[in-house]
Amino acid sequence: MYAAAKVGLVSFTKTLAVEEAGSGITVNMICPGDIRGAYKEKGIADASGIHDDESPRGRPGTGQDVARVISFLCLPESDFITGNTIDVSGGLDPIRTTLKR
Repeated sequence: MYAAAKVGLVSFTKTLAVEEAGSGITVNMICPGDIRGAYKEKGIADASGIHDDESPRGRPGTGQDVARVISFLCLPESDFITGNTIDVSGGLDPIRTTLKR
């Protein structure tokens, strides 16, 4: 059921992006990775140097990681980016259950 809901949101994002593109409105879907606990409120500098075995990036994800993408999408320079699903996950594929290093 969860996967079906996500596919529905992706489809909705793409459809809305096409419908609103002519009006100069961009529509994108941000998919944050597993950003846990206190790191939701932390910056990237707070997480640098902290090792996370579950992240291919090697450090925990933070709220700032997600905020940077959103901030960029709010800039006029991102006006050609629309209808996309953007993973902010440090390379973690949510379909894989374990990370092999």
